Amino acid sequence: MITRRPEASRRPEALGRQVAAGRLETARDPIRTGLFVVLILVMAFMLAPIGFVLVYAFSSVSYAIFPPPGFSVRWFVKLFQQEALFHAAVNSLIVAAVATVTSLIVGTLAALGLVRYRFFGREWLRAAFLAPLIVPRIAFGVAMLVYVILLRRFGGLDSLILAHLMVTLPFAISILSATLVSADRSLEEAAMDLGATPLVTFWKVTLPQIRTGLAVSGFFSFIISWDQVETSLFLVKTDNKTLPVEMFYYLQRQQDPVIAALSAFLIAVAVVVAIIAVLTVNPRDLQRLLAAGGR
Repeated sequence: MITRRPEASRRPEALGRQVAAGRLETARDPIRTGLFVVLILVMAFMLAPIGFVLVYAFSSVSYAIFPPPGFSVRWFVKLFQQEALFHAAVNSLIVAAVATVTSLIVGTLAALGLVRYRFFGREWLRAAFLAPLIVPRIAFGVAMLVYVILLRRFGGLDSLILAHLMVTLPFAISILSATLVSADRSLEEAAMDLGATPLVTFWKVTLPQIRTGLAVSGFFSFIISWDQVETSLFLVKTDNKTLPVEMFYYLQRQQDPVIAALSAFLIAVAVVVAIIAVLTVNPRDLQRLLAAGGR
């Protein structure tokens, strides 16, 4: 025979547990506050250089001084008069766009093979795809220089696209593999049971499930390609310089705040793009992607 304890006898025990939990939460408050303060300090330390650049971009003088004696927008006016920087920005846009699209296509196919199939040498192949992540960019640039010279393709945008593709592809494969791990395989099996071909199943079932991973990997691939300077230094000539390389050479010739103005402009564009990406990406898909990547 099962007897229930009176409700009155259970109340003191429940009240005691609540009091103990409250004391534990109070004890943790100083630790939580300390960690929050450390987080704020680290964020301030990381954002301080960006703040200095933004202030320097509006300086009224042509030499570096902080705080500036006055503020002016004439460096932004001079920025848009630099034809070399504009031409380099067009080259960077072409290279980054082609490298990003290619990374998404090849990365999706590679991630499908690595996640959905079991075959001999799969882990070795995965390691080969991810190897560029651990190679220093300067060493990688020297290797690419030798490679494109042997191919007699030095000085063209195609050599830059190939080098940037090898840098961005590992990121795309990693993100898309994590996305495919969290995708519901049963939906694909149900579609094929109903007569859908593998291509139709991928287009109508798999692709909608990994759209967040595609957006995130595309965003990172574009930013990484756009920001490449160490690798690109070894592969550019006068007519195919990318924007980071042209900025590097500009700083060697002049020390005015034009590059700071360009940096402020690029930061503003990046912030706008990031806000649009956050607003368009489904938060649940992003949480599922992060959870899959942590496994």
